[in-house]
Amino acid sequence: QPEIDARIVDLLILYLDDPDYRFRANDALIRMGRRAIPHLHRQLTRKRSNKEQQKHVGVAVRENILKCIGEIADPRSVSVVSTLLLRQPIRVEDAAITALAALHRNIESPELVEQSFTPEVLEQVRRSYGTILLKITRDRRHIRELEHIQKYQAPALLVDTLGRATHRREELALQLLELLAEPATVRAAAAGLHSRDRRSKAEAIELLEGSGNEAAALASLLEQELEGGDDLDWDDEDEDRREIHEILIDLLITKQHAWFEACLAYCIGELRLLGFDAFLREMARDPAPLIKNNAIVALEKLDAGSSSNRGAGGRRKRGRKEVEQMAIDMERILFLRSVPLFADIDGNDLQWINEITREKKFKSGQTVFRENDVGDSLYIIIKGSVRVLKGENQVILEILEERETFGEMSILDQEPRSATVEVQKDATLLAIKRDDFQRLLLARPQLAFSLFRTISRRLREAVTRFTASH
Repeated sequence: QPEIDARIVDLLILYLDDPDYRFRANDALIRMGRRAIPHLHRQLTRKRSNKEQQKHVGVAVRENILKCIGEIADPRSVSVVSTLLLRQPIRVEDAAITALAALHRNIESPELVEQSFTPEVLEQVRRSYGTILLKITRDRRHIRELEHIQKYQAPALLVDTLGRATHRREELALQLLELLAEPATVRAAAAGLHSRDRRSKAEAIELLEGSGNEAAALASLLEQELEGGDDLDWDDEDEDRREIHEILIDLLITKQHAWFEACLAYCIGELRLLGFDAFLREMARDPAPLIKNNAIVALEKLDAGSSSNRGAGGRRKRGRKEVEQMAIDMERILFLRSVPLFADIDGNDLQWINEITREKKFKSGQTVFRENDVGDSLYIIIKGSVRVLKGENQVILEILEERETFGEMSILDQEPRSATVEVQKDATLLAIKRDDFQRLLLARPQLAFSLFRTISRRLREAVTRFTASH
């Protein structure tokens, strides 16, 4: 009955905002199928005040509603989703692109696809596609500029974060391109672009070049990236400093993901750059903890370095220990980002991994765990080194150092430890317990895909090395 369906859907939508129940609520809505669609559309199209938009109220809910809509694949959703491609919070726009591509793939009847993707919808798609290409061009320029500022360490973080954002936008552009060009050709090109082989990437770009004007525009940008882009040169230190101010202002006034905004605040604080107080005070009121905390820390650093800014960091409201903990959390997240095991995990998700880590210290000669022990934790080396030993004779299999991990399989299965790990040089380790990690995966299942992708790649590389040595 429609009234019952409406109440059920409204209840499930409430759970979409709860990390502990989001995955189950998503699954329940997808199983309701087309019965849920009118109610999901109502939530997506509900008008929100400017204050709600600014605070990103309901962004996670709309993001997850769009995931459900893509899976349900009701043709009625196409026109609704297309209205969210532009002028929305960036996470909603990204989710709308992915949902629209999923609808195009999942709607069973070609006739219904043609009827649903009207000229008006495709015009919205072209506008969104063009906007993404402009963003890619702009971000590439910023990356090249930041790469030439060699005197400051902090811009390296922005280069890495911008590079990842650009690759994400390239993936979104390819999803939109499936709606504007031959889908099978675009998917074949996308597979080639994901290859680590330069020749495969070049062939994928060539395939795009012959797939119409829209595809050729993206192919041109990808070719520039493959060839290394332009070369810029600055010699004067003051010019470097002036340029970084201009770049950061440009980035601050552009719509960004939460992790990138947090990195901007972090870099301003690390570089002690003046003139950003107004931006930082606004960011310090952001509902996203990662943005808010880094803005507070940056204001505190500027406050400490300038008597004219005394009190700007909100020291009266927050104790020094609280602010110091905020700074420690960001440093830990940046450390986790540098760990190869977490290379494919978004910085915003790393804050949740940081929440479940526990620091442990070991002296040289201490045993972390023994072969055949029951395993329940993954370990990451912050500093020091450990030996991996096998068998009664304690044969040394390998020596692991900073940023390397061991015990990974224990968070995925309950098998006994396959080797003994002993501390070689006084070590500080981060431990992640299996139960904590599995609860996190239920709340944020995308972490599992990123982690499994990294483990799979490392296993392939290990097999390749073993084959080459034999």
